[in-house]
Amino acid sequence: MRLKPGVLQWAAVACFCVGLIYALGLEGSAQIGQPITDGEFITAMVLLLLALFFVQLNIRVDLF
Repeated sequence: MRLKPGVLQWAAVACFCVGLIYALGLEGSAQIGQPITDGEFITAMVLLLLALFFVQLNIRVDLF
């Protein structure tokens, strides 16, 4: 089964939006003095990097 470019684009947008919202929540918590744990930071970074991975994968699927 071949992945369609539209599916990869939606996955990239979804991961980016969720990662960005999560990161903004962490930033807001840091402003009021709550500590940022490693797990929260890693979760936000993984979601943002996963979005970039889906974009790159989408570019490669479009080429072939």
